Amino acid sequence: MRMIRLSLALASLLAVSMAARAGILIVDQSAGITTSVWSNHFTYPGPVTDVFQGWDDFTTTQDYYITQMTAFGFGPAAGPSWIQSIVGEIWSGLPGSGTLVLSGVSSNWVYQDSSFQNLVIDFGGQFLPAGTYWVTAYIVIPGAAESPWDWYERLPVSGSEHHFLDFNLNVYPHSLDDGVSQDLAYTLEANLVPEPGASALVCLGIAGILAYRRRGKDSRNTA
Repeated sequence: MRMIRLSLALASLLAVSMAARAGILIVDQSAGITTSVWSNHFTYPGPVTDVFQGWDDFTTTQDYYITQMTAFGFGPAAGPSWIQSIVGEIWSGLPGSGTLVLSGVSSNWVYQDSSFQNLVIDFGGQFLPAGTYWVTAYIVIPGAAESPWDWYERLPVSGSEHHFLDFNLNVYPHSLDDGVSQDLAYTLEANLVPEPGASALVCLGIAGILAYRRRGKDSRNTA
């Protein structure tokens, strides 16, 4: 009976630990879509020659393992066969002041419906400490003639309005172009880093059961 109680206690501890690791949306800016902005690197006729890239900020108050980003948008009209790569990056600040923290590259191109062709980027569970960051997503494509990918903008604004990196590598609030402060439409998924206390409780529970079983075995051997 005592063994059953111990096993149930351990199962509860393991359930708490697994719940702490469950995938959650730490950023959800998928609603309120308005207009759109390019987010592309063009390589034609050689290496990257033109950059048009959207950036948006987010803040976390806890540490996470980043798993996946979905950027909502449409294009290119020429189809996914023109895409050389799909890239997602998280920076400590905007280009010129921040540095690259995490990056993910994917070939995953999701047709949600006739008006959405979303970029899905796998970050593979990379660790991201609590803080404020800037995120970007873009495709690498041969040239503008093949039609770019457009990242949907949305309202309301959370944190700072989104910024834009142009072909001269200038970074500025996109409202300077269209007169409207907006965010970019995307979601960011992650697993919560378990609290040290939860992991310690699980370890103590396992150690307790092992000790109990060893004591029972020893008592039977001496009987």
